[in-house]
Amino acid sequence: MVPGQKEREKTGKVYIVGAGPGDPGLISVRGRECLAMADAVVYDHLIHPELLSVCAKAEKIYVGKRTKKHSLPQDEINNLLIDLAQHYRVIVRLKGGDPFIFGRGGEEALALENAGITWEVVPGITSGSAVPAYAGIPLTHRGLSATAVFTTVHDEASLDRLDIQLKGWTADTTVVCFMAARRTHSVAEVMLARGVPPSLPVACIRWGTWGIQETLVCDLSELRDIPPDSVQAPALLVIGRTVSLREKLNWFEQRPLHGIKIVLTHTENRVGPLEKRLRDLGAELFLLPVFQLEPIPDSRESVDLNRYDWLLLTSVNAVHFLLETLENHKKDLRSFPKLRIAAVGESTRQALNAAHIYPDVAPDGYDGKEICRLMLEKSSAIARDKIKVLLPCSDISRSSIVGTLREIGMAVTELVSYRVVDMSADDDRLSALMAFAPHLVLFTNAKAVRAFHALVGKNFCQTCPETVFGVLGPITGAAARDCGYTPKIEPAQHTVDALVDAVVRHFKKG
Repeated sequence: MVPGQKEREKTGKVYIVGAGPGDPGLISVRGRECLAMADAVVYDHLIHPELLSVCAKAEKIYVGKRTKKHSLPQDEINNLLIDLAQHYRVIVRLKGGDPFIFGRGGEEALALENAGITWEVVPGITSGSAVPAYAGIPLTHRGLSATAVFTTVHDEASLDRLDIQLKGWTADTTVVCFMAARRTHSVAEVMLARGVPPSLPVACIRWGTWGIQETLVCDLSELRDIPPDSVQAPALLVIGRTVSLREKLNWFEQRPLHGIKIVLTHTENRVGPLEKRLRDLGAELFLLPVFQLEPIPDSRESVDLNRYDWLLLTSVNAVHFLLETLENHKKDLRSFPKLRIAAVGESTRQALNAAHIYPDVAPDGYDGKEICRLMLEKSSAIARDKIKVLLPCSDISRSSIVGTLREIGMAVTELVSYRVVDMSADDDRLSALMAFAPHLVLFTNAKAVRAFHALVGKNFCQTCPETVFGVLGPITGAAARDCGYTPKIEPAQHTVDALVDAVVRHFKKG
């Protein structure tokens, strides 16, 4: 036995996970798996809120660091991780970018190792490569750059190191400066003093990989003239000849909803097709839970899964229904040999995988026809009108997939397994909402309108007078008008796709 192994087995395991630079889609599959099984999550500033929805039931502890503002000193973070390992089985230390590249992940790993705590590092995509890529800037390119240098420039000591690094600077070098907020003038001064050409192109990228990413391109001499306080965190500098390629390779900021800030009122911990489509089109989303879902115990106790050919799961909450049902009956899936499982959406599939359940059908999107096709392929031995489908859902659910399944003859039972309850006010979340200053708030049902109004009160329209509202369906529209939110986006077709198309048309005109 390895020395100290017995002691390590008595404590939990800490996963030091790189979340990537911001875009929640850039976390690794392994990183998401760790979040899904976490009992406690210790997370930093600039972690995308969507990632925290993956670990819905975990205790979440914020230890973020902003410029000159630390929630917890590093030593205390180390001690916190050691303490959590005494009380929880799985702890995730969620860090922006890659934990071992300017992330102090090595310090935390050493502290855990010295304390005899089992740990694992899950690398993340560093902002040093991802942010330039999202700005359309390759770090290396044949004929322009053969070397990339990563450095921090957040204090005088780091600027001194940059000065030393520049002794070997050549024209085919790309320099990437992390933590560049308020340091643009100083970086330019150091580089120009080292003889770097003043005409060398520079990109200053703020909020890299987020929907509100913005990029300023100039040359080194112009960078020196930018007032330091005008560049706020988070900011990254890319200095080198490959910046010139952005003119042709700028893909991310060209998407139709780039820079548009949208609030989605939804149930707690839900990420669905509307969120995915809007984010794919470039929008920056603020997910504001106005409901929480309370399980209906009877739905788990009374259901007989053997009556059905398919269990259709469209959310993480539906996965919880399955697991709780199995627990209540003290059974596992071996007791239901004919039952097949269809998982709709990546988060649903991830939640199943975390429980070591692998669905028979797991389409990438929410296209009802594609889901039907895949289910029929797996049910070729059964006549369509004999296929029985169970769909666990909430008391206000209205899934378009149900209609598609019924159209082809399948018998679909919608089992109300969760009750929607309004969320109580959260002052921090409401302050963040006002600071977000959204361009648009979207409502998909009347209950969401009334819950939103109860949360924000009458001050929202006064604080955010430029915000417009969009609704799905006439009942939702009527509720919005009753609350004083006259909708400007109200598609004739009451589908998610129609709503998204209407949003794109609105902002294209405006």
